[in-house]
Amino acid sequence: MNNALTIRLLWAIVHRSDSSIWVQRILTYRIRDASIWTVPGNIGSWSWRKVLKLRSVILPAVVYDIGNGATFKLWLDPWFTGEILIRHAPTGPRRLGLPMESPLSAVITVETWNLPVSRGLAQLQLHDLPPIHGGCDVVRWRSNNGQFLTVEFLRPQREAVCSMRDPIAARCEVSVAEGRVEYNHINEL
Repeated sequence: MNNALTIRLLWAIVHRSDSSIWVQRILTYRIRDASIWTVPGNIGSWSWRKVLKLRSVILPAVVYDIGNGATFKLWLDPWFTGEILIRHAPTGPRRLGLPMESPLSAVITVETWNLPVSRGLAQLQLHDLPPIHGGCDVVRWRSNNGQFLTVEFLRPQREAVCSMRDPIAARCEVSVAEGRVEYNHINEL
């Protein structure tokens, strides 16, 4: 399957694009009340598993700008420093009395954070909460100009191809920072 196409489809799901019948079907029947980030990656067709496999590739490029918190999931979306909260506080929903599918708006009151105090969440350093901008929630692509470019995250996937094309280089180091991809050929002589 074409990685550029697959990442584009994944971005449409993350962005909850309503321009595609396929995306609407995935959101309705595959994801339901969960999040694309927490759907098990070992079920479904080969093509669906391929889409889910690329989640870790685009996660560093996805930024959640919090408006009113109505469309983001408190426990399941990576709104907090790019991390999914349930992975760091698995007992959080039970301790706080907020169900797994709770929207982020459950802990926002008049554009301010209103998180209940809990020992289970104390270790997460929630004093560094992202700002609340008000209005609608926005998912955007972290890059120099804010536009979605699949090339930014496809090149790191080609690390093995890079070393095969350059017989002198034993391996390639690829780093992604602020939406830019940098390549360093490591020569081992």
